[in-house]
Amino acid sequence: MGWKSVQVQREIAEWKQERLEQVRVERERSNEEARSRYLASRLRSEQVKHLVERAAAQTAIEAGRRTQAGLDDRFLLRKRWTDARQEPDAAAEMKVS
Repeated sequence: MGWKSVQVQREIAEWKQERLEQVRVERERSNEEARSRYLASRLRSEQVKHLVERAAAQTAIEAGRRTQAGLDDRFLLRKRWTDARQEPDAAAEMKVS
């Protein structure tokens, strides 16, 4: 009976070893799939981040241009107003001379 018991234990151990090997292979495959999905997700995330940064930079540039255009318009209007106020004074000085 001892020899049969040893034989049964050996068979059980072999079966467990085979099953553990199957589990290991399945986990490796699952791990590789997860790694691939993770890398793809990171790549997409980095691409979206880059697009958002570019859009934000473009928006900032456009806002700066609009601000500068507004300041330029204000300066030009002020200069025209100042020049228009000085013209009657210059005309009056010419008449006096």
